[in-house]
Amino acid sequence: MRFIEWFAGVGGFRLGLESAGHTCVGACEIDKHARRVYERRFDHAPEFEDIQDVTPSAVPDADLWVGGFPCQDTSIAGKRAGVVAGTRSGLWWAWYDLICAVRPKWLIVENPPGLFISRGGADFGSIIA
Repeated sequence: MRFIEWFAGVGGFRLGLESAGHTCVGACEIDKHARRVYERRFDHAPEFEDIQDVTPSAVPDADLWVGGFPCQDTSIAGKRAGVVAGTRSGLWWAWYDLICAVRPKWLIVENPPGLFISRGGADFGSIIA
């Protein structure tokens, strides 16, 4: 299966999926330190840097999209601004727009347990809706 790793970090999803026989066809990561580790690990930097700049036409064909959008605004260790008001976790909406435009067959979303209770559960509800 072909997949794209969004909010790639240092390639954790990629390591697992490739070891299971799947093929990574693209990745997106903005953090310069994580990009350097990713590049050393996979011999190239992620194709996309800022998810807010990715257009649907630039996204390679893939059956599966994986990612863990930034969790700082939903984590119990964070300031709890949520996905609506949070500048980091709010990047979910940029990814959501791409998901709606491209419509991958499969989607795996990772985030901390705090997402379930962020803003009294409203954040998780808005993502599911």
